[in-house]
Amino acid sequence: MTRREAVETWARDTAATQSMRNDAVQNDTWLLDPLMTEQVARPQILSHDMTIQPRLNETPDIFSRRLYQYTKGAPALCGTTARLLSLHSTPFLCKALDAYMLRFHFQRYPIDIALRYFLALEHLPTESQQIDRILMAFARRYAACNPDTTNTDTTYFLSFALLLLHTDLHAQHARPRLSQSAFVSLASPSKMPAVVLECLYDNTSLVEFMFTRGRLSTDSRCAAERERYALYKLIMSGQVLNLQSQQRLMLPLQYASRSWTAQAIQHARLQAQTMLVTVPSRWRKRQAAQYRVQCLLSGAVRLCRVSEDEQDDVKNGRWRSWIIMVTSSALFWCKDMPDTTLRLEQVQPLSDALCVLDASMPHLLRLRIQQRWLMLDAGDQRDAWLDHLNYAASLATCQDPSDESLCIPVGLTLACQFMAPSMAEPMAGNVYLMRAQRMLFTRQYVTTLCVRHKALVHAEEESRRYAHHLGMLTPLRKSMRDYIEHAMHAALRSLRATQWELAFVACRLDFLRAEQRLLERHLHHHYV
Repeated sequence: MTRREAVETWARDTAATQSMRNDAVQNDTWLLDPLMTEQVARPQILSHDMTIQPRLNETPDIFSRRLYQYTKGAPALCGTTARLLSLHSTPFLCKALDAYMLRFHFQRYPIDIALRYFLALEHLPTESQQIDRILMAFARRYAACNPDTTNTDTTYFLSFALLLLHTDLHAQHARPRLSQSAFVSLASPSKMPAVVLECLYDNTSLVEFMFTRGRLSTDSRCAAERERYALYKLIMSGQVLNLQSQQRLMLPLQYASRSWTAQAIQHARLQAQTMLVTVPSRWRKRQAAQYRVQCLLSGAVRLCRVSEDEQDDVKNGRWRSWIIMVTSSALFWCKDMPDTTLRLEQVQPLSDALCVLDASMPHLLRLRIQQRWLMLDAGDQRDAWLDHLNYAASLATCQDPSDESLCIPVGLTLACQFMAPSMAEPMAGNVYLMRAQRMLFTRQYVTTLCVRHKALVHAEEESRRYAHHLGMLTPLRKSMRDYIEHAMHAALRSLRATQWELAFVACRLDFLRAEQRLLERHLHHHYV
């Protein structure tokens, strides 16, 4: 063949290749599922340096789609879309790379599994700058899919660390291997929990990444290849999420009803009855005495003592019926409804009490009082008992001197007399002075609680993030899976304890602020 004939043949083949390439990219259909097996039209002649140039007025999103269709249809270029988009650091290619990464959905995926999933579909280039651009785009996409767990910088750092760890563990020339403790120490700047880093190290050391060997092998003589094949089969089908912990994160505690308003609870306080309790003179050979008690709420309820664990089966518990009276500072336990006589079985201070809705059984209330855990069944009056109990407990925290509930003895038959609502009666000047002192003390206490509430909110977020990290892990080894399960239970217990403390402080803040506004309004009307 002469030189002229060779040139004519090259030109004819080039024209045919260009025509087939144009036919292949005419259809801009976007394949949302990266696991789809349908193939588009493939050119017969392809070159590794053949690229698609952006068209006039073409957006980065459309260009990334068209480039993906082209590389998917070419056997020699399959899996090189990210590599081509990372050739240069121009703004157009950077936007196109980010648009291409939108194809991948990493929700609930741990970072090592997400990285395996991405590298199974896209091949990393050899140039370090291209690798950096691809990993940064991967980090941005992963952080966008899991905003409650990580951020872009942490994801980029860990993905780079996992690639270096994989090279160190599975390279033939690397001796000695990086230990688990050394990897945890080196990856500590990511501020990732040590348990998470240990699991990432264990998974990386156990199963090799797919891009290092090319295609998977099902050869039964190679145990490593069988493990890799089984793992990537789970990853590509999405069944790898079944390896995660099935523990659900606990919801925040609800300490007030949905219909609760400050005006309603303040109106209930104004309409509360005042009860004069007379203690007989024969009690401890003392003279008869009268105590003033403000009764916010009373009624018949059913109580059952349980443990701290929220998974208790309260249906098989021992339920008992009681007459409960909620005062400004204590909880009265009675056998009969008080009329003119009162016989107290128990008197419990409300200063450390907290009542919340039970997450597992919404019709029940969970009451924590004096290191005791009780389930309370109030029937249709559930919301009223929830609001009044927490309101009275908030008042008891400030130690109202006008209430003398804690001075009443237990086990005696006492005479009682109900009076008109105390707040509606004309008050003397010393009573208003007492209210001013209470308002000042309440304001100082609220200021202290605000600082404590801010710290608890941060601690609750950290505990929830830590538990979420553990829940997303997919340990491949059984020993590591048991280790993660144990750590998960401990994290949930710590999270629940923090949530109880946060609910206690938030409850006190809400109800004491309402009480503070009430006192300020009364003082304003008195002096004006």
